[in-house]
Amino acid sequence: MTEDAKTRLQDLLSDSVGEVAAGRVGQKLMEKALEERGKYYTDTGRPRNPLTEADYQVESLKEQLDEARQNRQQLEQSAEELRRVREDSARKACPSNEC
Repeated sequence: MTEDAKTRLQDLLSDSVGEVAAGRVGQKLMEKALEERGKYYTDTGRPRNPLTEADYQVESLKEQLDEARQNRQQLEQSAEELRRVREDSARKACPSNEC
């Protein structure tokens, strides 16, 4: 988090909840926020491993979903074609519908 961002957050804390939050409580909150941010981002703002791994998993799952959708569409087309073939076969076996 840049110094400007820290200052802005402190100003917002001070404006919204007053001097109590901007004091010791606010500083503790700021420390916790920076600590939590540090778990997921480097000091330069680049994502750390937990986020990059999650992004990779999301992309992998999207690819699997796309593949599953394509497979489903192919199965639906095959089922429709099979239905038509069965109907045609039934008509040919009994052309006058008297069977």
